[in-house]
Amino acid sequence: MIDASNMEHFLVEYFGRKIEQNGLGTRLSDLGLDSLSLVEFVMDFEERFAIELNVDRLEPDMALSELAALLSQDSV
Repeated sequence: MIDASNMEHFLVEYFGRKIEQNGLGTRLSDLGLDSLSLVEFVMDFEERFAIELNVDRLEPDMALSELAALLSQDSV
């Protein structure tokens, strides 16, 4: 299981200023993620946390808080 504070730090580091206003309530679509950039994000996340994610479970309208909850589950 991924430590929630490490994951939140990664999200803030990865998306930087784009999430300052809404924090973890920011939606993936608000970050300008298209299908390619979403796959790149997943690959970076997998590398950082040494896990494998199922990109099919991610939705463009998903908030970062929802993404964090999904990613913190034992199996994604």
